[in-house]
Amino acid sequence: CVDRSDGGLLWARRYPRYPVEPVKDPYDIPRQPPSWLNNPILAVTDPRDGREKIFVTPLDSPYLFGISAEDGSLLWRYSCHWDESGRRGSGIRLRYLLGIRDGVLYVSGQEVIALTTGGKIAWPFEPSIRPVKGMPVGRGLVAADGVYVPSTEGLTRFGLKKPEEGKTFWPWKDGERNAGNLVMVDQALVVAANSFLT
Repeated sequence: CVDRSDGGLLWARRYPRYPVEPVKDPYDIPRQPPSWLNNPILAVTDPRDGREKIFVTPLDSPYLFGISAEDGSLLWRYSCHWDESGRRGSGIRLRYLLGIRDGVLYVSGQEVIALTTGGKIAWPFEPSIRPVKGMPVGRGLVAADGVYVPSTEGLTRFGLKKPEEGKTFWPWKDGERNAGNLVMVDQALVVAANSFLT
């Protein structure tokens, strides 16, 4: 973290990363499996305690980190893998950091999870994990009326307080278009896919 006025270093933080295996053959370099995609860093004032917090998903780590913006201390971590240990090969379930609303952080991939800014599951009922229909195909978003997640089956909207208060819909008239990354402008969703904007 650097000071925006003079560029001076305020703090630096190390974090757990995927182990890097030694290269034995230059033609057989082991590839790191993709886990988190390139997500923005989110910063927010936590409504529970008034502290500034940063949420980040480094590309070389299996974890979403909650970090204190004041001193860089690690507050909590959450794995993107099915296996909470973060081991490779345990399957990726989360890829996208969607946003924060009312002190709740929304994360998606093959499912949608709501976490408090303290790193605990936020939705107060079981199962607290909401599966996404189809395969995820882009970054969703958090809006005033819910969490929108694009998939091969269309768009799914989950309620903010009650995830079951949502629906899946297919907004395109032809079957050749797929969903992609989302952005909301006023009351309209803009979808950016491989070859078109809707």
